[in-house]
Amino acid sequence: MDSEILILIGSLGGVFIGAFFSLIGVLVSTHYDNKKDLRKSYLNAAIIDWKQSYETAQKRGSTILPLDAYLISHARILDAISKKKTSMDELKKMLEEERKIWDMWLQVDKETKNGLKNTLKNNNT
Repeated sequence: MDSEILILIGSLGGVFIGAFFSLIGVLVSTHYDNKKDLRKSYLNAAIIDWKQSYETAQKRGSTILPLDAYLISHARILDAISKKKTSMDELKKMLEEERKIWDMWLQVDKETKNGLKNTLKNNNT
């Protein structure tokens, strides 16, 4: 009788241990699947934003930042929001930093175009 109880207790202990680690595995897997899905949403949002900016820029005859700039910008901002560690002031500061980077890129792009125009103009004369 005593050996049957020990076998029963050992079996139940094995079942609980197996269920516990199975649950841990599911939780870890779910956590990383959620992170993966969140990264996909960053990517999709950046691509959609870039396409809209590209179409608008074509209509206006202007240029936009490369797609990777949109990817970095969206990932950085949405990552901060998803961690819920960002206050409105910090978010405004991040957006202001992004705007400065974009303005700098647009200025460099404008200077490059002007330099090319001058070079072409000098070569044609």
